[in-house]
This record gives sequence, structure tokens and C-alpha cells, in this order.
Amino acid sequence: MVLESVINAVFQVILFSVIPFIWWFFSARKEQSFLTWLGLQKPVIENKGNYFLWFLFIIILLFVPITTISYFYLDSSTLATNRFTGLGFLVLIPALFHSIVQTGLSEELLFRGFLLKRFMHKFGF
Repeated sequence: MVLESVINAVFQVILFSVIPFIWWFFSARKEQSFLTWLGLQKPVIENKGNYFLWFLFIIILLFVPITTISYFYLDSSTLATNRFTGLGFLVLIPALFHSIVQTGLSEELLFRGFLLKRFMHKFGF
């Protein structure tokens, strides 16, 4: 079950990258690399202390309400993390892999990296 989750995460990232890759291959291959075209590049942080404080503030601001809502108002059997419940510490890496790679990365690649850029190009900012 854990290995299946990792395989599903990798497959979803590959699947969500195929359409943007084909579009890039025929439209912008000569201008820039695929990852730069998607917007995946190392950020330049000028004031790291200020950045860290804002990062911490936003994490706390989002984490506390979401945790409270999910604990009191959602049935835990419907959550995606339910498949990792009760399996112990060994599931930490696959659970993080599932939440970061399958959910976050694949969505960002398709929606922000591809669709948003196409809409901005067509309709403006």
C-alpha cells in the first residue's frame, strides 16, 4: 500500500507534466529550458530573516485553523492521509512524498506552471 502510494505519486507527476512538456517542445523549446519555462527556478531571497519570519507566520496562520477544522468537523476516514494511519514511523517518508509530490507538485506543474501562463499570455495579467 505504501509502495503503491509512491508509485501513484510519481505517475501523477509524470502524467501532469506530459501536456506542458508537449506544449513547450513545440512552442518554446529554443527559447528556454523546460523547467525555466514552467517557472521552477531557485528564488533569490534578499532578507532571509524577514523571509523566515513571514514564512513562520503564514504557516502558523494556515496550520492552526486547518488543523482545528479537520479535527472537529471532518470525518478522518475521508481524508487522503487515512491510508497511512496506524502504520508507524516508517510511513513518514511515503506520507510526505504523497502530500508534497503527488498533491502539491503535480497541481503546481499543471495549473500554475502551464495553464496560468497560457491564460496570462492570452488574456493579459
